[in-house]
Amino acid sequence: MKKHIISFLFLFMAGFSILSFNSCSEDDGPINEASFIVNTYKGIAIGNSQHFSNMPSTSTDAIIVESTSEDYSSFSVTFKSEFWGNATFENVKVIREEEGYRFEDTEGVFSMPNRTPNATEVTYKEYPATLSNSTIILLGNVFNFTIDVNLGEHAGIYTINLTNANVN
Repeated sequence: MKKHIISFLFLFMAGFSILSFNSCSEDDGPINEASFIVNTYKGIAIGNSQHFSNMPSTSTDAIIVESTSEDYSSFSVTFKSEFWGNATFENVKVIREEEGYRFEDTEGVFSMPNRTPNATEVTYKEYPATLSNSTIILLGNVFNFTIDVNLGEHAGIYTINLTNANVN
């Protein structure tokens, strides 16, 4: 009889332990793959226009990608450069591709420093800008951000690329 009670107690404890240690992964919520692109990407930006080509920045520049929604369906992209200026793009959508992510072309604002000779202060002028052809390839850590700035009829399109940047 004692043997049956011990066997029954053992089976009861085994069954109880299986129920008690059940995984609660649903409580953690799903991990959205796009969350991995939220980061600061640093490098030297290269500028091109009808007046110059392949002009590097004189400082380290950064692209900051932040999620603006809990489900990582919308992002803000900010470009910061002491040399070139700053750009902001809101409600940027990201499309998953085979090797990584592509940002949908998004309109924004580029604030460019006005470097007047002998000026005591740097002033800024805002121009319409487009975040275009920008990608993050996950394997190999390849990053390419392209910003096209429309400087108007006389100056044309001004393009800034931050490519193969290091992740902060």
